[in-house]
Amino acid sequence: GGAWHGEWGSDWNPALENFVAHGLPYFEVGKNFQYNRLGYALAGKVMERLSGRAVPYLMEECLFKPLNMQHATVDNTYGSLYATSHDLAKFAQMLLNRGSYGEYSFFSAESFDRLLPASLEAINPQIQQRWGIGAAPLGGHGLSDKAFGHEAASGAIFRMDPAQELILIVGRNHAGVKYDHFASRFIEACTLPLRAAPNR
Repeated sequence: GGAWHGEWGSDWNPALENFVAHGLPYFEVGKNFQYNRLGYALAGKVMERLSGRAVPYLMEECLFKPLNMQHATVDNTYGSLYATSHDLAKFAQMLLNRGSYGEYSFFSAESFDRLLPASLEAINPQIQQRWGIGAAPLGGHGLSDKAFGHEAASGAIFRMDPAQELILIVGRNHAGVKYDHFASRFIEACTLPLRAAPNR
């Protein structure tokens, strides 16, 4: 629950913890699946509390600088990441490397496995959904069933396919009228050479 929160459930609300505490009696945990940004806002508050640093500083110091994401900025935990496709590709490569990039290790391979999409049926057999920690299953159109990522309301494409060692990134500010049609055609065009290659 909590999708009704609007800006009350955002990083910008100084009373977010109070809001969540008052909503707890009404949240039916494990009853259904509903994607919304409140979980990211809560995770951000936990990181801030543990580190003593605000989310934008944490992202800059712990992610953007080590990955050399020179054009990336963020001011909250949801919907505010601005970055070039090249910067996002560095982040995606770190994920394909199961948490490492160059000399840096951001998390263990075991932690990587835990963030991947998994069935939610163990929580509730009636929830026919796969979800990870911010990661959705995004296979199809030439991508394997191992492909995952997180697509934005803007229509940006952020997909990784470990089986094919492939990263697909498209940055954009909003989805066009025929976004679904052209996004799938774009993915098919990107994967066509892989499907046509021998030994694939």
